[in-house]
Amino acid sequence: MGKKNSNGPIKKAAAGRSSALSDWCRDYKGACYTFEESMEMARAFHGYPAPGLVLGVRMVSLAMAHLPEKTLFDAVTETRSCLPDAVQILTLCTVGNNWLKIMDLGRYAVALYDKTTGNGVRVGIDSQKLEKWPELYAWLFKTKTKHEQDSEALYRDIQNASESILNTKRIAIQPRHLLKVSQGAIDVCPGCGEAFPVAHGNICRVCQGDTPYRISDTARMEKPLKSAPSVKRVSAEQAVGRGLLHDMTEIIPGEKKARLSDTDR
Repeated sequence: MGKKNSNGPIKKAAAGRSSALSDWCRDYKGACYTFEESMEMARAFHGYPAPGLVLGVRMVSLAMAHLPEKTLFDAVTETRSCLPDAVQILTLCTVGNNWLKIMDLGRYAVALYDKTTGNGVRVGIDSQKLEKWPELYAWLFKTKTKHEQDSEALYRDIQNASESILNTKRIAIQPRHLLKVSQGAIDVCPGCGEAFPVAHGNICRVCQGDTPYRISDTARMEKPLKSAPSVKRVSAEQAVGRGLLHDMTEIIPGEKKARLSDTDR
């Protein structure tokens, strides 16, 4: 495999354990699956055998094949579409355990890397090699709508093209992405009464207005700031180095922003 920590393309002849996988994909335990079985796995996990997922499990398998054996790895995908599911189907990396990072960079690529050193392998699509595969080209470059796509021809292109359209190269993850970030202290939000990380501010993000829900659907307390800690007045000298409350307003996202009365303080 050459130098394990060097960056750059990986030649087909130096493919670690296996360059050309005999089956379509392989999971972290070493279990192998045919193309047809991979289609069914995609259907069971994803809802239907999306072309990007069928190709994605091949990409993830190829990346694993180039890692040293027994490597404890994390994963990063450069798209939100399909590839994250390919990682979760075949590896222990999931969104929930934070071993899978999804960075929506707009490129259809995945990287697996050593949790400690950050050294790993990236697999992406070589767009210059798609000329032989018209349906694959149309899928990647969105020149056809889903309704216009010839699904059978597209799956056939994926299976026949296999890793010939993929670029595999060694990468090193930036150190900042290897750090495990803790949520820090947890407190009760004075607005909704739920636990939240103090690092988010004086109130939780939902009470700040960052919510996917309609305001009328949230279980907000009638007077959310009633339970807020009382404000103690101190001299300027006593306040040096301490937090400052500068906006004495009651904010209910989408409803009102008004000055608190003396009785509400």
